[in-house]
Amino acid sequence: MEGVLQFKDYHVLETHYMFNPFLDEEEERLSPRFEYSLDFPEEENKKLAFIKLGITIGDENLIKNSFFVSATILGVFSIKSKEELDEEEIHSFYKINAVAILFPYLRSLVSDLTGKGSEPPIIIPTINVVELIKKYEEEKRIEKEAQK
Repeated sequence: MEGVLQFKDYHVLETHYMFNPFLDEEEERLSPRFEYSLDFPEEENKKLAFIKLGITIGDENLIKNSFFVSATILGVFSIKSKEELDEEEIHSFYKINAVAILFPYLRSLVSDLTGKGSEPPIIIPTINVVELIKKYEEEKRIEKEAQK
């Protein structure tokens, strides 16, 4: 049985890991920042989509945290449906389901990347993808309004 949303492939676009062994933080405050984007190579035909999913954890200057990790992956998805889907349904399939499919790949990438050094790996907990997307879109809306 074939589903409506088809996961074609994924690619690692960017990884970055830095560690400062001289910063001795008792308990580091971690606040992962996620981002995602949805792009269509052919705007009029939304049967193929690229979902970019990224995460940043830590302090890039290695002052507030002893490490910094950033990773971005790109998923390639398509929709196969015998019935006609409206634009809202198509966006929902890509936005919610595709991000939920990609998230474990991003978690694994961060764990693999950070586990190669002398420190224990960073293991990102599972998350509610719907809430993650709502939060991200709300932050983007607030940023946009602040720029006006």
